[in-house]
Amino acid sequence: MGVYAETNFEITCKNIASAKKVKQELTKMKKESDENSNFIFHEISQSGDIVFGKHDSGRIQNLEWQCEQMWERIKDIKGVLEANFPFLVEDNGCWFSNEK
Repeated sequence: MGVYAETNFEITCKNIASAKKVKQELTKMKKESDENSNFIFHEISQSGDIVFGKHDSGRIQNLEWQCEQMWERIKDIKGVLEANFPFLVEDNGCWFSNEK
């Protein structure tokens, strides 16, 4: 059984034109993924020179691999500076009490 994880990712580019190319490439990747059922993006949007998106997986290891696949797809686009994929992970967590 896997641990659910999600990311609200952010890809920073040098300019709006580069961000537009990134968004187009991720949109193309989304369409291909939807057809092959590999993984599905929840959203992809652009604001100026930054591309935002949301993605999740039922297994944190799977999400990490999928983010690596996204980076491989866009890293050579001229003007791409960085991609940040912070993970929010569902887990058991902790609970504490002073009551006896």
